[in-house]
Amino acid sequence: MSLRTSDSKVIYAMIEAKKGGLFRSNDGGETWTLVSDKNSIKQRAWYFNTVFADPKDANTVYVLNTSLYRSIDGARVSRR
Repeated sequence: MSLRTSDSKVIYAMIEAKKGGLFRSNDGGETWTLVSDKNSIKQRAWYFNTVFADPKDANTVYVLNTSLYRSIDGARVSRR
């Protein structure tokens, strides 16, 4: 699942793979950077895992998995 934020060039995507994790693009999807590969945010199957970006702040991201995770620094996800 990928989500656009308040900044139309910022996109987040959760990739379910051995070398996957939470990726971020700052250029509308042209290039991607792995911002978190923590197992805690990718431990459930894609159909149980959801990523929400704050519509007012492109650096605030929520990951719903076995717990709720929030990042306020561009997806370096920490547990809340």
